[in-house]
Amino acid sequence: MKITILGQPITVNKLYRGRRFLTHEGKRIKFYNAAQAKKQFKGKILEGPIKVELQVYFKTKASSDIDNVCKAVLDSLTGVIWKDDRQIQELHAYKKQDKENPRIELQVSTLK
Repeated sequence: MKITILGQPITVNKLYRGRRFLTHEGKRIKFYNAAQAKKQFKGKILEGPIKVELQVYFKTKASSDIDNVCKAVLDSLTGVIWKDDRQIQELHAYKKQDKENPRIELQVSTLK
């Protein structure tokens, strides 16, 4: 299944104050990501091992670290697409640029 989250990709650093406290802005971003995913994913929450491929499109090449974006978006989709992001057994992430249409495209599939 393919999910697209529109807008400038956000890093995990923007979601939390310190390592534990989700900020007000972080709550808003997680809700936004989850709402976009829910519009596109109508199936049951996935169980078992899964594979995720992310295409992260930033406005500029000098944008944030891709690993921090992965953590933020994967956390946002826990309880929406999968039960827990610990189910992810395979993860591929690609950093790209699109000035006009920043976004994150996720391809999610189950593993046997």
